[in-house]
Amino acid sequence: MFFGRHESKRRGMPLPFLILRLSLSLLMLTIFILAVYQAYKYFSGTDPLKFNSNQAVISYLTSQNSAKVIQDILSFKMPANFADLKSLLKDPHKYFNGQPQTLNLPTPMITPTVIRPTITPSGKRILRFALVADSHTDITDLRLALSQAKAEGAKFVIGLGDYSDVGTVSELQASYKAFVDSGLPFYVTAGDHDLWDPRNRGLAAVTNFDQIFGTPYQSFGDSNIQFIIVYDGDNYLGVDDAQMEWLKGQLDNLKNLKPVQTFVFLHEPLYHPSSDHYMGNSSSSIKNQATQLRKMFKQAGVGGIFAGDVHYFSQYTDPLTAVEMTVVGAVTEDRNTQTPRFAIVDVYQNGGYNVTDIEIKSQH
Repeated sequence: MFFGRHESKRRGMPLPFLILRLSLSLLMLTIFILAVYQAYKYFSGTDPLKFNSNQAVISYLTSQNSAKVIQDILSFKMPANFADLKSLLKDPHKYFNGQPQTLNLPTPMITPTVIRPTITPSGKRILRFALVADSHTDITDLRLALSQAKAEGAKFVIGLGDYSDVGTVSELQASYKAFVDSGLPFYVTAGDHDLWDPRNRGLAAVTNFDQIFGTPYQSFGDSNIQFIIVYDGDNYLGVDDAQMEWLKGQLDNLKNLKPVQTFVFLHEPLYHPSSDHYMGNSSSSIKNQATQLRKMFKQAGVGGIFAGDVHYFSQYTDPLTAVEMTVVGAVTEDRNTQTPRFAIVDVYQNGGYNVTDIEIKSQH
């Protein structure tokens, strides 16, 4: 009789409430997963949904870290008992040859396929130059990159923007001094981070940059190669009318100059297959402008377009124009899924060129 009364008082949770509770749990889990996904895309500059496993394996096997990782795995000593397993979780270093080790796991290679140059390099190398991007306030690594580029025999360096975090005069001055102290001639454009401080004070976005570095767009020639530096770092205005007219004039003049090769350099990629960091990603009008630029460069015979901003080295072919595109990895360690790096470009007599992705060597 007692058990009957006790059981009668137990009631199950109403079915509608169970469904509501389950739905809310699934919704919260979905929101969490989306938040993690968006955060990874923002901080890495790449889209994990577009991960190319085959390319990842190739990238890993050819990376500088692969031999070290394989060696560490082969030297790993399995724990003999539960106490050793607890010790392993607490201090894994002791199980690698009895010496402290660091597992440098490879950075995944995201979808951009490695391109084959349209023009196969042949003949004597006629020019070597360097590219740096996204140093922000990491002056130490910027100096190391410039010193290394000079040691590699680069004739000059082109900077692809973001030499500061918020574009203050003091931040830009520190980066400018690093360029000057390197002894390398340098040509630079501004990135979006280099524009924040003056814009927040109601001034023209390039005010501080102009004061320190000069104009953020220019062109020059060297070794019968034409270099065109475009300022596309303003996420609100894109390329203004004055620069667009200047650019059209530069491209028209290529018919008279007849260079062996023409390169374009800017901060934000005009297109990227797996990153949200590209010109016009949040503005349809600026995105249309980026499409216009891609077509202009193709028509003018531009052989390579170089950009930064993504914080991840990648090479790919523009599907709209078939022009080769290269994104240079970041100098800074912050928000960087790769080690700090820069790039070297070698150009040959027939206009063919090779791009080498180079890790910055620490002095420690």
